[in-house]
Amino acid sequence: MLAYPMLAEAVVRDDRHALATFGAAHLSAQHFLQSDIYASSGDVLWSSAEALNPVPLIGVGRLAGMLRDSRSLAGAHALTGGHLAILGGVALSANGKEEVHGRPVGILAAAVPLSEALSAFQSVVGGRVYAQDLNGQLLFGRDDNTWRAAQT
Repeated sequence: MLAYPMLAEAVVRDDRHALATFGAAHLSAQHFLQSDIYASSGDVLWSSAEALNPVPLIGVGRLAGMLRDSRSLAGAHALTGGHLAILGGVALSANGKEEVHGRPVGILAAAVPLSEALSAFQSVVGGRVYAQDLNGQLLFGRDDNTWRAAQT
C-alpha cells in the first residue's frame, strides 16, 4: 500500500500503479462521486471513474492558474449538478519531502454532493449553514440538524 508521504513522489515520477494503489486505498473508500489525481501539467494521473472516460474535475487552464497563483492549492468550486469539488494540493519541500507549503507538483480533487459538503462544514462550525448561488437563490439550508431544500 502506498503511504501518504509517498504521494508527492509518485506524482512527480508519474507512477500510475502507485497512484492507483493510493486512490483505491484512500480515495475510493471515501464515497466521493469522483476523485482525481493531477500532475502539475494538468494531466489526470488517476481517476476513480477512469473506466467511464470521465470529464476531469479541474480543467487544465484552471489547474495552471492555481499552480501559478497559489502555493497551497486548497479550496472548492461548484460543479454541474449541484455538487462541489474539494481541492487539495500535492507539494514537495526543498529537501524532497512532502509538505503542505512546499513546491506544488500536483493536486487532488474530489467531487462531493453539496448537501454532504454542507453537513460536514456544519459539523465543524455548528449553527446554521446555507448555500446560495451567485444570484442569491437558496440551494440548501441546514438548521439544528434539519435540512431544508430550496422551494422552486
